[in-house]
Amino acid sequence: MNQLMKCGFIVLLIAALVAAGSAQLTKTVLNNPVPYGGTALFRIQIHNDVGGWLTNVQTVDPMVPACSNNWWGDIPPGATVSYDCSASGVTETFVNEIIATGYNYPNAFRVSAFAKVIVTCDPDFQVSLEPETQSIAYGGTASWTVKVKNTGTCVLTNVWATDNNAALYPSGMTATDVGCSKKIGTLGVGQESSFTCSQANVIANFRKVVMAYATDPKGNVATRIDDAQVTLIPCNPAISIVGTPAAQFVHSGGTAKWKITVKNTGDTDLTGIAVSGAVCKKSIASLKTGASSTYSCSKAGYKRGESNNMYTYPLKVKGTACGMTVTANDALWVTVKPKV
Repeated sequence: MNQLMKCGFIVLLIAALVAAGSAQLTKTVLNNPVPYGGTALFRIQIHNDVGGWLTNVQTVDPMVPACSNNWWGDIPPGATVSYDCSASGVTETFVNEIIATGYNYPNAFRVSAFAKVIVTCDPDFQVSLEPETQSIAYGGTASWTVKVKNTGTCVLTNVWATDNNAALYPSGMTATDVGCSKKIGTLGVGQESSFTCSQANVIANFRKVVMAYATDPKGNVATRIDDAQVTLIPCNPAISIVGTPAAQFVHSGGTAKWKITVKNTGDTDLTGIAVSGAVCKKSIASLKTGASSTYSCSKAGYKRGESNNMYTYPLKVKGTACGMTVTANDALWVTVKPKV
């Protein structure tokens, strides 16, 4: 009888030691809720709340292998050890179990902990066209920066920016990269893609419109739109022509000589400048604003008795700017005197 009682006491003592040889295990999700397709961050903690050392401690996480830790270290009484781990590409809510095993000599222990990962997916994105306004000289080039940003909690795929001014609406989301259109592809949560684009030979005020398309994880396609104003810098072309001397006398058989000055008197550069008339014809390629060109010309062989001894030479100059042609006129007079 005493022998049985003694054996029973030993069995109870062993059971008590096994029960006492334990540890506290916790697993915490550090970034709940986790965006769809994002990465769940965990912290694992093991606390030794027993009287002796915990030895040969290791953790096993079947669902998140990265959280398994073959750590064969020792934890002194009252101490806490921790480490972080993660699971990427999370697309659905789940409950994760982690198991810790080891020894509180001579007893083995096994404890587990649970953590619930909550996955959210709220798709949203923005498109912006910058600058919102700009002024361009006639025939100049307007430039923009297009930005598309994923501002939601889902990964977005098949992302496009489409230049509506170029009438490029994607058919089956396969638009061509023309103008301010561009295939962006995939945008992760918080990710932004930007690119520059331009439009040359601006000859009128207009509004640039860019639309962005994106597909969420459920296959839904959403659109966002932005626009920007382009305004032509005021263009007031003008030109002048002056011949000197305006009037002169020449002897019969003599030669009349002039200096002709053509000036750009407007607020924009001129091209294709040409002087026409019976005398002093000339072509001038271009003149910057405020610039002038002076050249000499002459006519010989005057005779008395023709045109009542007086000759008049109208001059006309023209130039082009801002899609407009501007002109100016002058006149030269020559009076023929008898030969001395």
